[in-house]
Amino acid sequence: AKSINKDKSSKIQSLNEWTSRGPYYMGGRTRALAFDINDENRILAGGVDAGVLLSTDGGTTWKKKTTNSQFPSITTIDQDKRPGKQNIWYHGTGERLGSRALGNGIFKSTDNGETWFQLESTINGSTGSWDNSFDFVYRVRTNPNAPNSRDEVYAALSLGGVYRSIDGGVTWNPTIGFGISNTSSYYSDIEVTSKGVFYAALSSHGSSDRQSLIKGVYRSTDGDKWVDITPDNFPERYNRIAIAIDPQNENKVYFVGETPGFGTLTTNSRQDSIWHSLYKYEYISDDGKDQNGKWTNLSQNIPNPELVRHQMNSQGGYDLHVKVHPTDSNIVYIGAVNLYRSKSAWQQNDFEIIGGTCPTQDCDYFYRYPNHHADQHNLVFLPSNTDIMFTASDGGIHKTLDSKGLNTEWISLNEKLNAMVDKGVSPNIASFIGATTL
Repeated sequence: AKSINKDKSSKIQSLNEWTSRGPYYMGGRTRALAFDINDENRILAGGVDAGVLLSTDGGTTWKKKTTNSQFPSITTIDQDKRPGKQNIWYHGTGERLGSRALGNGIFKSTDNGETWFQLESTINGSTGSWDNSFDFVYRVRTNPNAPNSRDEVYAALSLGGVYRSIDGGVTWNPTIGFGISNTSSYYSDIEVTSKGVFYAALSSHGSSDRQSLIKGVYRSTDGDKWVDITPDNFPERYNRIAIAIDPQNENKVYFVGETPGFGTLTTNSRQDSIWHSLYKYEYISDDGKDQNGKWTNLSQNIPNPELVRHQMNSQGGYDLHVKVHPTDSNIVYIGAVNLYRSKSAWQQNDFEIIGGTCPTQDCDYFYRYPNHHADQHNLVFLPSNTDIMFTASDGGIHKTLDSKGLNTEWISLNEKLNAMVDKGVSPNIASFIGATTL
């Protein structure tokens, strides 16, 4: 510091090159996670400050694929799974719950995730300020059953409902909800079956005109015309709702949501009142509405043990997902601060804590589950071996070799992440930070 004035130019020039000194073992908030349908060793991941990361060796090493000038706040990613179209990927930006990291639209790759470009149709207003556009994208999904003559992609937005494009993102139109307006739900989500049947959820939490608010749970067989299948006994208030389709029986769909004043009441270390509900829907016939669909309220089995840090807490829907095991319909996972597993499909209060916070009284740093991390955002299974399961959380990416075992052990895929970045590229997953409230 004392000598810098003697030769400012050479001293400042030397700051252009840096060598990473870690930490190498810790990842950060990861929301997007997907396998390449043609090569399960290729994993694409994205976090709210990291951009898109690609691994070609099953998660051992990673390289950043978005540029430093592109928005780093990745929330969702999906591949076009149709034959001849599988080199096309989309990812959405902007995390409204959590860091409130602003995004600016949807990005697309046509070279299998190697490079990305921003869809002009999703750029609205001013960069760096929320202007009711595609600034917060909760979910991007493609239609695996669409004809090859059109490229269908769907975006579930915060304040805007669900948008649909049939030309690969060149143009967009609201398919459910009023689009970006003062009568839009604050939270929406969408999932699609392998046959192209869509389920969407729009929150009752919206702006001032509640009477005109389009809200509830919807089903569509074409992504264009939607049927309101919301049951009569659904909560009056529901914020963010996450959706899971049963791969073994795609007529069965789970919905878990943050539902103030309804469902199961839990708490956290601040003694806040936290409410969640869990429902299972079974399609029977016709349009799936009323007697053509069956709803089962499973909310009474939501985790509520004596130990506070193990009680269900999604922090307002910030960390919330539900997933059904690909080969066993009785195994259903719920992610919140903790990762829970039920082997009765939540028909019973039989949950196990398999990730997140420490499962016993003997805990390490910040009550962390051994070699795992709190705040769950995503969960995927290795296609060739569904015993192998990957999670995305505030602590990065982890995997287990036994998704159904009694004592779940985790392997961190965050080791030396920022040491693996090409020279001149900014840090990747290890560069972003997650916050947890237990």
